[in-house]
Amino acid sequence: MRKSPLIYFATTAVLASLTSTAAIADEVNSVVLDVPPAIAPADGQRRTFPDIFGVASAFAAPGGSGYAALTYVSPRGGVSGAGADGDIALGYTIGNPIENLSVSAGVNINGLIDNFGDSGNLNLSLSRMVNIGERSLTFVGASAGNLAGWGDASDSEESFAGYVSHVVAFDSTNGEIPVQFTLGYGNQTTLSDDGRGTLGDGVFYGVGVGVTETLSLSLSGTETQFNVGGTVSVPAVDGLAVSAGVYDATDNASRRQYALTVAFSF
Repeated sequence: MRKSPLIYFATTAVLASLTSTAAIADEVNSVVLDVPPAIAPADGQRRTFPDIFGVASAFAAPGGSGYAALTYVSPRGGVSGAGADGDIALGYTIGNPIENLSVSAGVNINGLIDNFGDSGNLNLSLSRMVNIGERSLTFVGASAGNLAGWGDASDSEESFAGYVSHVVAFDSTNGEIPVQFTLGYGNQTTLSDDGRGTLGDGVFYGVGVGVTETLSLSLSGTETQFNVGGTVSVPAVDGLAVSAGVYDATDNASRRQYALTVAFSF
């Protein structure tokens, strides 16, 4: 199953978002004492980390954590009538983005329905905090995808992207609402709008909101496509989350695709 590198990075971002609000707050407070980050829970309702569906985020999972995810998409490659398919993503994160640098490495195994495991590739992401405010956090990140591909994925060009992500808290009547903003640029992020599905350089963006203790909703896109989605954590199983959404929701690039990801971090 060949997908935009942006989708690979977005899957990694969903997995990183399994890190709870409290976990990120604890990590920051362990280094910078007496500084209340924006995503630290305040009086009122505790809200989940504001994940962004569809694009990469510079917020990384804590060092020493791993993840596994199963993704189902329809239609394959966003091509109408191509049928459904899926992939498996596995990865691990080391380092501390607060004190130095976080490094996440993963493998994508393509083709769950047709020719399981006959293609895939590796990806690598870096993350670093650059600013902490009284009610905000800012991270920068970089990703490389389509590395060491095999099978059909070996024909894909290596992809690279850099981005900045900012989380800030806004007051509400029942506690603070965390919002994430992400802006980045990559060499294979923008689908052509002529229906051919070719990839080019371009800017990508996203906005996510922590709506409840378990639900975040988001919008994202590029110059040619618009994505909508959300992530739900499963309180009964620590580390389990489900993400669902639509890539190219308006079908402007003729590549509308529905995606469902079940992810587990440990």
